Amino acid sequence: MMRKPEMKGGGGVLAALVMLTCAQVGWADTGDRYEQLQPSSPRVLVYRPETSSAVDPRDTWDSEEEHEGPPGSIRVFYPVRGQSTSGVCWMGVAVDSRGNVYPSFGNVSRIRPDGTLVNGVDDMNYFATGGLGFWIALDEEGGFFYNGGGTELFSAPFSEGSTFSPLISGLEGPDGITLGQGPLAGSLFVTEPFVNRVSRVTLAPLGLSVFSSGSPLLVSPESIASAPDGTLYVVSLGATPPALIRIAPDGTPSLFATGTDSQVNRSVAVDRAGNVYWSRADGFVKYDASGAVVGMLPGPPDKPAFGNPMGAAFDRHGNLFVVDNGECKKVYEYLRVGDMAGPVSIDIEPGDDTNEVDLDRHSRVKVAILSTAEFDATRVSPSTVRFGATGTEARPVSHSRKDVNGDGRLDKVLCFKVQQTDLTCDSTSAVLTGRTRDDTSFRGTGAVRPTGHECR
Repeated sequence: MMRKPEMKGGGGVLAALVMLTCAQVGWADTGDRYEQLQPSSPRVLVYRPETSSAVDPRDTWDSEEEHEGPPGSIRVFYPVRGQSTSGVCWMGVAVDSRGNVYPSFGNVSRIRPDGTLVNGVDDMNYFATGGLGFWIALDEEGGFFYNGGGTELFSAPFSEGSTFSPLISGLEGPDGITLGQGPLAGSLFVTEPFVNRVSRVTLAPLGLSVFSSGSPLLVSPESIASAPDGTLYVVSLGATPPALIRIAPDGTPSLFATGTDSQVNRSVAVDRAGNVYWSRADGFVKYDASGAVVGMLPGPPDKPAFGNPMGAAFDRHGNLFVVDNGECKKVYEYLRVGDMAGPVSIDIEPGDDTNEVDLDRHSRVKVAILSTAEFDATRVSPSTVRFGATGTEARPVSHSRKDVNGDGRLDKVLCFKVQQTDLTCDSTSAVLTGRTRDDTSFRGTGAVRPTGHECR
């Protein structure tokens, strides 16, 4: 068994009417690259890209029957049929437009959309062989896989039985890799943790150049993902704590978010709307492009926390696939994360229009999640709720149901330890995130006025 070594390193605020205390407890692509095999129900479509002369009809789908569940929920994608999780452990992952999933560690395996491993069973009969890198990028339109290792970037044709061969040399320990988008389309971007930089490989004509380096923000950069507007997001794994760095299309880096633990902050992905997803032990934090926390995706359903989440990639339906290297060969799927619920209304310190939050050591703060005609706050799962400076900090210590604003609907009231919220005297707002009992994520924002001895 081989594993990569561990690295240590808005809703509005409504006025409340009462005082509370913490003691209260189908889709189918109809483009010309698809054809219908025969009249059937459901239809069977076969994707025929120019790079493939024959495609197994089982390797595609035209409905979400195999991907059902509440938006933002998570399930085990592999293994689901008693297949092995031992052997050469997966690290990177890519997904094609037919829904096939390609986990990799140098060699590339293939899993059908129904979770069946068809290439790489028992570390044999790989889809593509001869790669060196931990991570992988798939340019399906161009017809190639890419990865890097040593001093070289490698490519392999996107076809079963292909072999990686050197594409370009001159890199220093290439690691994470992604395809550029927007103004950076037509290039690959590669992290080089040994020299703390990100390099650019243009594909036509083929060329290598330094894209971003010399910044104290880039410390052992590892995984990397590209947004539709050309922005790159890089996990600065060697920073203390680990950091997620945003690199603008002109190569300028800036701090996007800070993490908690290098072992679980290794995975990053960006959806088609430009939202960013960064792994933690208990799930993925979803950010919008401004860096605001939109919500929190749940952790694995079959164990307390992720062990070593690494590769992450979206399919065309907005399902997010994640390799957890901590269990060697394990892949999770988040369902339609872009369809998660929007902002909800919260009231910080119900009954106090000033929204004062006492930052003294043993203080607590109450937050009400308000029910509306569209959102039933009583269906909130308290164990999933977080509250604080970014919405990822404090867990509730108690909760209750009460109509705090007199509209005839029961609201959910939760109590948090202030010292766990990361709020400071300079804070002007706080964020609450969580999920309902059907695993729909939500987010609420409210104004705060910090008080206490240290704020005087």
